[in-house]
Amino acid sequence: MHIEGIDVIGLIPDQVQKMTMYSAAITTGSVQQEEAATLLKFLSSEAARSAMKLGGLTPVR
Repeated sequence: MHIEGIDVIGLIPDQVQKMTMYSAAITTGSVQQEEAATLLKFLSSEAARSAMKLGGLTPVR
């Protein structure tokens, strides 16, 4: 992990691990479609993937 003094010795076993899947979309009625598209583009970027991994998450793609 990215916190000094913490050693990760393994993952939580699949039998007790809870997977949470997040999804996002831009609605047709959104008044900030360009900003929403920018956010979604970032969330699917390599920079976001790296940040997720640093935080201990496993990106789906």
